[in-house]
This record gives sequence, C-alpha cells and structure tokens, in this order.
Amino acid sequence: MSDASASRAELRARLLGLLRQSPLIASVQTERGSPIEAPGVLPALAQASLNEGVRVLRLEGVSMIRWARSSTSAFVIGLIKHDSETSSVRITPTLAEVDLLLDAGCEGIAFDATSRPRPDGSTPAQIVRKIQAAGRLALADLDGPASLHALFEDALARPDLLSTTLAGYTENSWAPPEDPPDLEFLQTCIETGIPTLGEGRFKSEDEIASAMARGAVGIVMGGALNDPLKQTRRFLAAVRLPQRMAGFDLGGTWMRFRGQDRETGQTLDRRSPTPTDPQARLDWMRACLLEFPVERVGVSTGGIVDPWTGRVLHANDLMPGHEGLEFSERSLGVSTFALNDGHTAALAHSDLPWAKSGTVVVLAIGTGLGCGVLHEGRLMIGASGEAPAWNVRRSSRGPSYEEMLGGAHHRSEDAESAWKTRAEVLDELLQEVRAVYASPKIVLAGSVGLRLAPQVQTPHRVTPFGADAGLIGALRLALLGRRPFRNAV
Repeated sequence: MSDASASRAELRARLLGLLRQSPLIASVQTERGSPIEAPGVLPALAQASLNEGVRVLRLEGVSMIRWARSSTSAFVIGLIKHDSETSSVRITPTLAEVDLLLDAGCEGIAFDATSRPRPDGSTPAQIVRKIQAAGRLALADLDGPASLHALFEDALARPDLLSTTLAGYTENSWAPPEDPPDLEFLQTCIETGIPTLGEGRFKSEDEIASAMARGAVGIVMGGALNDPLKQTRRFLAAVRLPQRMAGFDLGGTWMRFRGQDRETGQTLDRRSPTPTDPQARLDWMRACLLEFPVERVGVSTGGIVDPWTGRVLHANDLMPGHEGLEFSERSLGVSTFALNDGHTAALAHSDLPWAKSGTVVVLAIGTGLGCGVLHEGRLMIGASGEAPAWNVRRSSRGPSYEEMLGGAHHRSEDAESAWKTRAEVLDELLQEVRAVYASPKIVLAGSVGLRLAPQVQTPHRVTPFGADAGLIGALRLALLGRRPFRNAV
C-alpha cells in the first residue's frame, strides 16, 4: 500500500469513527456580503457547534480551514466556492482550488462531482485522483443519478465519500430546493457501498432520522444550524400567508371552486359537473382562476397524488383520464399544492380543538370513499401521497367498501332498505377502523356519509363542515402549503 493510500485509509477510519460518535457535520459558511462574514463570527459559530459535541466541520475558504487547524481538533472537510462566467460549477471547481485546499491542511476536500463542464476543463475523475494522490479524502457533491453514474465510469477514480449536497439545486435534480431532502437519491448513493452523507435541505429531526435509518453515515447541516439569514427567510415565508387563495374540490360527480380574499372577505364560488375529458377539467380550473386571480391554490382530488409535484400517480375509473394529470404552477399558472381528497377532508379538521390530540380518522363518502388520518393534529400521508386504502378493502358481503357505500354505485332515490344495508356496511367499516387505530375519533363526511350517519351505531362524529370538508381542506392547504404534513412524510 502506498503512503497516500495508507494516509487515506487512516483518515477514512478516523472520520467514520468520529461520525459514529456524532453523525452531525456542521457546515459553517454564509453568502458573500452577509453580516456573518464579519471577523470572528464564523469561527465562533463553528466553535459553538464543536462545544455541543460536533466532531466534523465542513468549511469554505482557506482562512476558515487554517483557523480550524490551528484552534481546534476537528476533522475538516474543506471547499472553495468560486463563481465563473463560463461554468455553473462553484464548489472547488478547478484543480487550482484543490491545490489551495491541500496547502490549507484539511483532511477531506469536497468538490462538485456533477457532469457539468468545469471552468478549467478538468473532470471529476481528475479531481478525485489529485486529492487522493495527496493522501486526502475526496468527497463528491452530487445532484442526481446521472452524475452518480458518470462518476462511476472511471473505476480507478472512486471518491472516498458521497454527499447529496446538490440534489435540488441543478437542472438534473429530482426536486426543487424548497422540498424536503431527496431521500430516494440518498438511498441510491448508499447502495453504491461508498459511505454517504445526507446533505441539502435537512431542517427537522424526522428528516435526519429517516436518512440515518436508510444508512447515511452522517448528516451535513448548514443554514438550519448557524445561518440566521436562511433561518430568517424560512420563518418569514412561514408567516407570509397568502391574502388571496383558492381551493378546488374535484370529485367524480362535481367540480367545485372557492376563491377567498382574507383581507376583504370577498369570496367566489363556482360549481360544474365533472367532465369526462381530463383536459376540460384543467380548462375549467384555469377559467375560475382568471375570474378570481389568487396567490396560491389548494387542490383536493381523487387518486394518489404526489404531494411534491401535484401529479396524480394513480386513479380509478370514477374519473376517466385523471391519472397523469398534474396540478402545479406549471399547469395552473399559480403556486399550487394538491392532495388526495381523503387527506384534504382530514386537513379541514386539523385546527379544531378536539382534533389536535390522539388519532382522528375522517371518512369522506360521496361518489367514492376517501380516508384521511390526523395524529396529534398532523396529517399523516404516504411518501408518494398514499392515503389509507379502505375504499378497495372488501366488506364481508363481497364487494369493496367503495362499491357498497359510494354514490357512483347507487342512486339517491334507492329504497330505504338499500340505505339501511349501506348503513350496516358502514358500521362494519367503522368497526374495522377502530380495530386498526388506537381509540380513534372517527368523523363522517361527504354527501353519502352525512346521509348515513344517523343510522350508524358505531361511535363517530359528523363533520361540522357539511358537504364542504374537501373544499375547506383545499383552502387550508392553499393557506399553509406543505407545513401541515411536511414532517409526517
């Protein structure tokens, strides 16, 4: 083994040992021109993290690295950010920056490992080889699978660590930067067998725990730890609620719209039969927004809806052609959030005092059967927007609960005996729900649910919103964005 390889092996063992003790890596840097750049501020922030138990620092710039080398015993991953007119690569973009970092004495060097052209024409493989030849660790900052696969084309230039630093920040990313960490890409990196760090948009304990559970060796946090500029922007965005917003409730029978101006109290309600042509649904929505322009939109709709893109991933035949539709700023021309109609029906109740504790299960029975769950007032949803699938579960009578209860399979003028049968089936469903969840508060909503509620024996509540639960949930989604469910995903 060469001296350089032995040095790298020693550094790698030391780093992984430190991360086992304390997996949090403090990235201490800020934007150019920030007040935090004042002398002594960044070192003080780094020292504060070290005092609390952090063992590894990610630092930008030669002066910060030299400070850390002379004043602390921390393991330092260094980088230099440099803007270029000819390239969008900013993190250690050329071999010249690598030389500066090696001279500064950091144990590891982070570099942009995307497949974008570099200012000096170098490649990620050349960067890796130069770092490793000096006996230091090469940390590849990646944005997505394409860059990861390209990085692995040179078997003799494998980096020592991977990081999801740039996921969400380049044109090749899967998710925009305001979304949660890209855990799917993190998993892809982990599966290479190279120690992987989770980095980029980590803001909560739940996100960190999810990444560590998948196998990340550490989590890099910057702005969420020590950049008041980023924190101020984050919380200002939370308190800047839209003045004008709108909700859409798209059902198998009717489409509904409600525009609302919170300051003036002005509202606009529109309703239309749901057309079979999916494009006509979008055209109607755009027409409503032209009539009542708003800042933000919430959409309640059938099917499994990806909460991050607004795309309908799956839908049954109650709404032909619905699968594949996308409810987003791209399709509606305004900031848009969309969820399954069971989720929005539950979300409508999330600010009610009795819904803020324990588990609340909302069953919205109209044309179909939707379900949403709140726990301690927080909406619980699947990673891709899934809702509890009680609609497809079969009743003891054979057909699914949706077929037995949903309005698409019955008529309002059915005989009382038919409605009695449906009430008995609903009782059966409620008993199953009670068996699955621990002492849930069950809420019945939707036009069919409201009609059956008086005949149901199992303890339950009736929504206080009448037939508007889905629409009110959509408006609440427009008001709050992803905050009601971000940590639950």
